[in-house]
Amino acid sequence: MRALLKEPDVAALREARVALAIDDGVRREAAKAARFIVDAAVVERARAHFTEAGAMDAADMLDAYLDLRRAGGWAPPHEAPTLAALVARAGVERDAARLEAESLAQAPPAQERSKGLFAAMRGLFGR
Repeated sequence: MRALLKEPDVAALREARVALAIDDGVRREAAKAARFIVDAAVVERARAHFTEAGAMDAADMLDAYLDLRRAGGWAPPHEAPTLAALVARAGVERDAARLEAESLAQAPPAQERSKGLFAAMRGLFGR
């Protein structure tokens, strides 16, 4: 038991408040996932993202985990990969939205340019 408690996997599980699984495979997957959800602030940002996006199932699942964690409870090990996947998905979606906003801000307004071109052509041809 002492050797098990010293494993890095168990430390990640403990910090993320994910219960220990008896099965080695489930424990390893939960430990990998726990590294993504160990920071409660990151999980909270993911929850806020899903709430803003209207993805209430994802927001509710993360909210339930955060409530359980704040109350000192432990999430089941089989739920940790799903929680981690939601946090990762929120990060990807936020990054994609940020990149899209940046590219739109840097691109010249195509519609205005088109109107200008058409207006110039009409002026040339007297219409």
